[in-house]
Amino acid sequence: MSSQEYTLYTHVFPFKDSDFNVYIQNTETYLQANWARLVRFRKPQVFSSQVIGSDLSDALLPPAEDPRKIHLLELCSRWALIYPRCETSVTAMKAKDQLRKKLQNILTSIFLDIPQSFLTETDRKELGFELCHVHPSHPLAVKIFWS
Repeated sequence: MSSQEYTLYTHVFPFKDSDFNVYIQNTETYLQANWARLVRFRKPQVFSSQVIGSDLSDALLPPAEDPRKIHLLELCSRWALIYPRCETSVTAMKAKDQLRKKLQNILTSIFLDIPQSFLTETDRKELGFELCHVHPSHPLAVKIFWS
């Protein structure tokens, strides 16, 4: 690695649905167990003169209050119901494809809120982050690759 480059991690979702199924099960379990340590979520700005500029407008929500955590649980539960049926039903296959996009979107949102400095080697392995090298002039510090 030259002095002009620095190390970053990218995330790649598994391409095959069977691999994605295993990935979702493992990732959901791992995130739930490590949510408080990894994920930071800011309260939405409240447009009130009493709140803007106060310490409350920029406070972090407690981990249990992050709506993405509940949404992720709901999507993973739906995935567990739909995925096994997708081989026998065209309707289930279409629902699976739509659900996969939603899961990838919510996970991308969550992953972008995790500072890379918070990730341990175990986190990177469990969540599917891969090592890459980027030139400092690259416009994006973190790039999410879609399968």
